[in-house]
This record gives sequence, C-alpha cells and structure tokens, in this order.
Amino acid sequence: MKTINILLLVFLFAALNAETPKYLKFQAVAKDAEGALVTSQNISVRISILSGSATGSSVYTEIHSVTTSPGGIAEFEIGNGTASIGTFSNIDWSSGSFFCKVELDLKGGNDYTHISTSQFLSVPYALYADKAGNGFNADGIDSIILKAPDGKKFILKVDTSGNLIVSKINSPVIPVNSVTDADGNVYATVTIGTQLWMKENLKTTKYNDGSNIPLVTDNTAWSNLTSPAYCWYNNDVSTYKATYGALYNWYVVNTGKLCPTGWHVPTDAEWHTLVLYLDPNAINAAEIESLIAGGKLKETGTTHWSSPNTGADNSSGFTALPGGFRDYNSTFDYVGIYGDWWSSSEYDTYDAWYRGMINEHSNVGRFNYVKFVGFSVRCLRDN
Repeated sequence: MKTINILLLVFLFAALNAETPKYLKFQAVAKDAEGALVTSQNISVRISILSGSATGSSVYTEIHSVTTSPGGIAEFEIGNGTASIGTFSNIDWSSGSFFCKVELDLKGGNDYTHISTSQFLSVPYALYADKAGNGFNADGIDSIILKAPDGKKFILKVDTSGNLIVSKINSPVIPVNSVTDADGNVYATVTIGTQLWMKENLKTTKYNDGSNIPLVTDNTAWSNLTSPAYCWYNNDVSTYKATYGALYNWYVVNTGKLCPTGWHVPTDAEWHTLVLYLDPNAINAAEIESLIAGGKLKETGTTHWSSPNTGADNSSGFTALPGGFRDYNSTFDYVGIYGDWWSSSEYDTYDAWYRGMINEHSNVGRFNYVKFVGFSVRCLRDN
C-alpha cells in the first residue's frame, strides 16, 4: 500500500486464466487521504503500458470508467478498455521490460492525476508464452515449470551463458506437529511443498533470547517509531490475541530474533515459493502473484473472515486469518477484511515487502509499505 494525496490504491495484476488471456485483471482498493474507503463512486482510470522504462513511450493506452464497490474495490480488465494508443493483443511481452502507468480522475471525468508507475517485474506467464513459447521470464532468465507423472514439480531455466538449470521445487520436508515461542505459546504447523509453516499468527511478546519486545499503545508514539514494537489490535489483548495474534512493525522483524529458535520470518523469495507451489502460474511481480492462491491459504467460512470470503477452501492448511493492521496514522483497520503478513525483505530505506489477502477475492498480493505499520507475522522453519 502507498499513501498519496488523493487516493490510496493497492494494485493487483494477474493473468485471468492459465490459457493465453486476452486481458489482465486489475483490482484496486481505494481509500481517501483520511483513510476512509471510497465506496460506490464512479471514477475514471487511464492505464498506459510503457516500454523500456517508467518514462518510456506508451505502446498501449486505454481508459476505464468504473464504480467502486461497497468495499472500496475498483476492478476491470486491462486490454478491455477504450483504447487511445495501440492494440493490447499486439504487445510483444518478450521484447523487453514494461511498466504500467496509472492515472485517475476521482470525479469520473478526464482531468487525470498520475498515481503510480510500476514495472511488470515478471511478464505475465501466458502473455509471454503466447509471444515467446511455453515459458516465463523472471529476473532476466527464461524459465518453465514442468510437472512429473508423480506430481513433483521442476523449474527449468536457461542462464545467460546458455546453460540449462533444473531445480526441484517440492523436495520432502520432515514435519513437526508444533513449535513453542519464548512466551510458551504453542503453534500448530503445516507442511506445504518444501516448507514447514506455522498455521497460526505469531503472538509472542518476547524475542527468542527471552528479552521483551516493547509494547507501544500510544498513537503518536507508534507513528514516530523507528525501532521495534508490537501491539494488539485496538490495544485489546483479551479479544484479539488468541485468534489473530499480535501486530508487529518491521523493525521487530529485522532483529532476526522474533520467531522461535530454528524458525524465521520468511523472506520475500520464500513467500513466493509458497505461492508458486499453490499456483504454478504465479508471477513474482509487485502487486499480485496469484489470483487463486489466496483461496487455498485462507481459512474457510465467515467466522473470522467477513462475507463473502471469496474462494476460500484452505486446501493448503495454512489457515490465513484477517488480523487487520495498525496503519501509518496509528489507526487500527480492517480486522476481518484484510490479512497482511511481513516478509523479512527490505524494499528500500522506508518500506519493506509483505503479502496481503482480502475477504472479497482469492488473490495473494505482493506489496511494500512503510516499516512502522503493524502487520501479522507467520514463521517458517529454517532449512
């Protein structure tokens, strides 16, 4: 998530299906400058796909007029708008890097304000395959995922020297049934592919060396933090601890001592390994990795997730829960609506990577946000 003067937008991109798609799905969660959702409102969005750089020439531009949902969601299909430049189906995704420029008019007109320009860090798999073969490009390396008759999955990559690299992505993990933190809280675990995860949100108040993590309840103090701290949603430990766990800022994560010994907060790459196992078409791009993996990760029903909890079957056993978050202005937001989990990977001086899920969709989003917000944490066992 990224705060701007007019609107808060969370951008979600992914291929519509495993076949060669005609379009890319775009979803945005909209909030105004005060943090309120922009609901049931007509807005105009101009999308431009730029070639080569964030200031490159547009190979395709289109306009969408959409109405946000009661939950503040705006969604449409890139490639299916009113085009003013180029033809979406003629974009050669294999020819180089591409950027998505988003402009907005909150009044639904054509007085556009630039919101964001983000790189497609991985070319959407099916679109690339349609132009360049049955593969995808990740960080400059051509790759393809193959599934053996016994169900094992492999990634084939051709490096810059022309060498073929084969990586097995579902080696067996020796499972354990539970793990205990420094407070004595016991967590159930689940094996997913090559990884062993906690299947509950972390709730420890101590580092794994036994020292205390600072508890910060004051709003002003929280907003000014540049050091480790945790809190409970709404500062209400009795209501939220047992189910949703604690909310930690990224400075706690960065100590390397938050999870029990032998466990750690997953890196951005390790989160992607999880999503890729559940959805072989997942793309390691800023915004969204998968349209379906969130459903496989979310707890079923509406006991904790607000209705409709779209796509949730928890087939992975991960049991993702919507613990909400403590935002940049110290407000507690969206328990039951959002589940957000830190990675240990820094984005830049101010932001770090995290993963997000929402009740209205089955997506997994890959975003970066300021380090002093409070998100949930899941721990991953060391290799």
